Amino acid sequence: MDDESLKLKDKVIIACMLFSGFAFVLPDSVNSVALYIAIPVAFLISLFGDNRRFDNHSFKTFLFLFAWLLISTLWSKYPDLAMVQNKQLLGVVLVSYIVGKNAYNKKMLPWMYGIWIAIFLSAVYHAKTHIIPNIEVGQVRLSDAKLNANMMGYYTFYLTFAIFILGEEIQKPALNKVFRLLFIGMIFISYFVAIITASRQILIIQIPLLVLLLYGRYLVGTSAKIRFAFLILVAITIFISKDLFFDTYDNSLLKERNEIEIGEDSRTKLIKDAFQVGMQHFYTGVGNGNYIKYSVSHRFSHNTYLELFANTGILGLSIYLYMLISYLKRQYWRYKITEDKTFLFFIIFFIVYCLYNFFYVFYPYQWLFAFFILVSSHSDSYFEETYYFLEEDDEEDYSITSP
Repeated sequence: MDDESLKLKDKVIIACMLFSGFAFVLPDSVNSVALYIAIPVAFLISLFGDNRRFDNHSFKTFLFLFAWLLISTLWSKYPDLAMVQNKQLLGVVLVSYIVGKNAYNKKMLPWMYGIWIAIFLSAVYHAKTHIIPNIEVGQVRLSDAKLNANMMGYYTFYLTFAIFILGEEIQKPALNKVFRLLFIGMIFISYFVAIITASRQILIIQIPLLVLLLYGRYLVGTSAKIRFAFLILVAITIFISKDLFFDTYDNSLLKERNEIEIGEDSRTKLIKDAFQVGMQHFYTGVGNGNYIKYSVSHRFSHNTYLELFANTGILGLSIYLYMLISYLKRQYWRYKITEDKTFLFFIIFFIVYCLYNFFYVFYPYQWLFAFFILVSSHSDSYFEETYYFLEEDDEEDYSITSP
């Protein structure tokens, strides 16, 4: 993270965003400074500080969704709930714009990923000082009013990908090695977080994420001998550590929760209920943020797709799906034409992100959705800088011109 060429305005943006990331579970007085001062300052500097183009397709599509969510307030039976979520969505737009635009600056890009490292460290600090001293680790779920097990799972996912991509992006050999070693360490960190949170989501998300990223980094494009040697190394590692891993797992709440039948899980009931509400209000939904009042359990759906369907109808869901599909098409065609593994990593992120959207509602929360815009902008900036001699005529057609 070389800051020698960073301008003063860039340093202010970095300071504001790192502070905001770390402050999200700190006392309300501190978090309010982040929400109402630091983030708006970073947004205004990003907006007016330079004339760098910000033409991110995913962000522009989200603005259409934002507009439809605002419009849905008009038919909300509970407008107070809609206005609360409108306020949250404004924060999503601001943070997404900040990280998305600054991702086009190569010197700023690592710092933008660093925001989510700060968020994870903030969560660890809060858990260590306010939750873990009061619970029996592995037997009671990590949770309080500011931080719960699910949140630790989301930020573990983002931390993993941020560390991985920094291991690709940073060119300084020493730092590059540090982030690559940290990524290997995420295997153990992910397991530990899963145990202390008793969160099945972490296993469902982190295992495929880690496996796919390891495969992409070390095995794609390599010889059969290297692949075989890598698999042998993995097998030896598993054999050496299996007793520690399985003994801990067998005596944890996580094992008990994994034995619950899918049909009896509360999330299954929430999914069915949200789908029914969406079908009953197919075209317009019940209004932004209002589904919770229509839910039989008075809880939100814990599913991005069905939450949008219930709140905003088929149009809101379609806009979100269009944004995701458009992103995937861009990454696929960029990978196809360049055979650059970087775009494969962006595809892997997409697969896991879409999967995680089945377990929680991402779009109204700034730190959950903005990371998607950061990755999307990173792909755009990397393609434009590295393959400037390729013209991206449209989503499905690339033509090669002379460099």
